[in-house]
Amino acid sequence: MTSARAYRSALPSSVALRELWRCAGTQFHAEIVGALANAVPGVTSNVEDEVLDMRSRRRRRSSVIATRVARASRCASVALIGLAGSSTAPTDAR
Repeated sequence: MTSARAYRSALPSSVALRELWRCAGTQFHAEIVGALANAVPGVTSNVEDEVLDMRSRRRRRSSVIATRVARASRCASVALIGLAGSSTAPTDAR
């Protein structure tokens, strides 16, 4: 990330470290990212805090979405139960 490529210029080390923290635990081993962050001189430690804040916001958003899906599912179940019990079902006229 910090080397120039033909398709993009080099990223500053703070931006590269932010990307490593963003993907720590998924693409990159979190302990290794932490060790690298401690070894890189001149990089502030608030990058990890920013990423943790971002992850906590993501978790809260996921929780809200899960709650909404559960609520919609309950409403749909109630609606289906109501339809099953109604007398609007077609009858055989033979």
